[in-house]
Amino acid sequence: MLNRTSWVATLAGSLFGAWLIVQVPGFLVAPYSGIRSIDFHSYRLAADAWLRGENLYSTPEQARGYWLSAHRNETALGRLTTLEQRQSYLRAQAESPQTPGPYLYPPTLALAIAQSGIDAPAFAGLVLLSVLAFGWLWLHVSNASAVWLLWVVFSWDALISVQGANVEIILLFLTLLACWSLWKQRPLLAAPPVAAILLVKPFYAAFFAAFAALLLACQPAASGPRRRAWSAAAGLIVALVAAEMLRWGDELRRAALSYLQGGPANLWYALPPDEQTPFAIWNRNLAQAWASLGIPPDIALGLALAAWAGLLAVTIARARARAPTFSQMWALALVLFYLTRPVGWTLVYLEIAVLVAIWPWVSTRFKAFAFAGGCGLAVSHWLALLSTARGYDMRLLTLQSATFPWETWIVLPACWWMLLMSLPRQDVAPAPARF
Repeated sequence: MLNRTSWVATLAGSLFGAWLIVQVPGFLVAPYSGIRSIDFHSYRLAADAWLRGENLYSTPEQARGYWLSAHRNETALGRLTTLEQRQSYLRAQAESPQTPGPYLYPPTLALAIAQSGIDAPAFAGLVLLSVLAFGWLWLHVSNASAVWLLWVVFSWDALISVQGANVEIILLFLTLLACWSLWKQRPLLAAPPVAAILLVKPFYAAFFAAFAALLLACQPAASGPRRRAWSAAAGLIVALVAAEMLRWGDELRRAALSYLQGGPANLWYALPPDEQTPFAIWNRNLAQAWASLGIPPDIALGLALAAWAGLLAVTIARARARAPTFSQMWALALVLFYLTRPVGWTLVYLEIAVLVAIWPWVSTRFKAFAFAGGCGLAVSHWLALLSTARGYDMRLLTLQSATFPWETWIVLPACWWMLLMSLPRQDVAPAPARF
């Protein structure tokens, strides 16, 4: 007979499976309704443009028009005086044809979609499988109970990422897989997923740099074979990225280089601070927080990188005197990544990553504080959805404002601090992350 803990874990695992399954019919019946597959739609439009021989990137003027259009919609909503008018306005917006944002990444993702012919339901299936794989692997590497999967089941961030068929979900699983290979001293196995991730979103380099720095600081590659394996893995990553860039062809390389050289001019960062909403609300990172204060975008991005370097240095100094687990290293890299990335609409997996990582190592009072904070953050995201659904505003993803981005200034630094405080001494035996 199952004891109570096993029964609860089984129930949680079953709810997680049901959560994944109930989303499948919507992608098959109406893959482009509402917010469903809207992220994939952006990738698909870029792929279709490439197939027609057109530039898959928007011009700065076209991108600016999209960002301003969203801001005008938000402003128009705010001018309506009654709740009925606001609800009617948002209903009309939801029922209108989808308008996905510009394609923001290197050509690899669009090329893969164009050449494979993958459609929205199939891509959404890959996203759902990635959630399943991430959940299984995270529990395995952390020796944690399936009860923790409820943080995914009840996460608005996870739900909207899956519903949008966002490639971020796939990348986070591959990131976890690659980092686990590095932890197990198999850097050559980590090289292909790392290269694939960097070719889709290059700013994931901050994640891998933080994780590798922590790993090498705490487990120095003293032996010759280990150093050679790491060097070979780095070389393989460079070779794979270079080979893919050669595969793009001259015209596509020029288009990608021209787009990347535009930098913040291709994003809402180039707009005056009071015109950057709602993106300045949704985009939770240090660069956005400083840009919302009126700091020029290039300087804001530089300050974010400098802050990442400073926080990483403090993290390494603390970790060297301790014995961090894999889950703690990965969670620390995730938090630093969320603070530093230039674009990111959600904090998906933040609660499950931080709480599982700290749980075996902290006091009951600390656990209560962290758990309450995680619940509060998760509930606040659902309240943001409710606020938008009822017609009050267009925050949708978060209750923070552009003028006071508290998730960036308070929540993410608090997660970083909790992880640092939880790092165990070298003489403390590990324990499973159980309730």
